[in-house]
Amino acid sequence: SCIRIAPAEGSWECNWTTFLKGGQITVQGPYYDTKNSVLSITGGTGAYSDARGEMNLISREGGTQYDFVFHLS
Repeated sequence: SCIRIAPAEGSWECNWTTFLKGGQITVQGPYYDTKNSVLSITGGTGAYSDARGEMNLISREGGTQYDFVFHLS
């Protein structure tokens, strides 16, 4: 779920759930059309029920592909 907050700057405010083997991780924060961002890990389920930390969203190929890099604390 994302809300466009600055169309000219290509920025959004988002939250989503990533489904993984053993549970899910939820994140919230900025998303940009063509650049990197850092989102907060807000929780999880199953093996990730105590998940906290950050997720780096790495923009590749001009924003057509992304790497999701989770840093759990």
